[in-house]
Amino acid sequence: MYKTSTPESYSSIFNRRGKQYHQAMVDYPQARRKEFETVLNLLDIQSGMTLCDVPSGGCYVSHFITVPTTLISVETSEVFMRQAQTLHQQRSLICDNITNMPLAAASIDRVLSLAGLHHVEDQVGFYQEAFRLLRPQGVFCVADVRVGSGVDGFLNEFVDRHNSMGHTGKFLCDRTTTQLQSVGFEVRYAEPIAAEQDQQDLQAL
Repeated sequence: MYKTSTPESYSSIFNRRGKQYHQAMVDYPQARRKEFETVLNLLDIQSGMTLCDVPSGGCYVSHFITVPTTLISVETSEVFMRQAQTLHQQRSLICDNITNMPLAAASIDRVLSLAGLHHVEDQVGFYQEAFRLLRPQGVFCVADVRVGSGVDGFLNEFVDRHNSMGHTGKFLCDRTTTQLQSVGFEVRYAEPIAAEQDQQDLQAL
């Protein structure tokens, strides 16, 4: 049995295992299809919009966008981004900190963060940055595991105990809505979503 003593940063984690994660997604590209389709539906993306996906991992969302868009994929893991660039041609950015991205204010129509934010320590800082980037009437969707769900227990207890890298995720909770509102967002949707096939708990805000 293994366990890490302190949480690692997102970039540290995926600089170590990004290649393996990416290969799994290449081998099973439909494994997370329901997740991507659900958040894209919530974002209501229209033709010609600019979408920022952060942290973007292997840029997997690009496979599920069905209308012409400008997709900006932002990552802090160089290994993850290098794997993604072998398959995708959209604009990709590598940055040290997603609370300070090299993008112009009010330049993005939609900001998406799916299943990666729980490894980011300064989540409020990221919410502030997403608010800065969005154009008026822009939409921000963050979707991740919720505190107290079965997936929370699996990742932060079972995986943390039995994986050599451990797992300590900061998942979405009741205060997430308050944090988003304090930044300036109007929260229009904050509900748990059960995937049809695997019944995993996904909360989108």
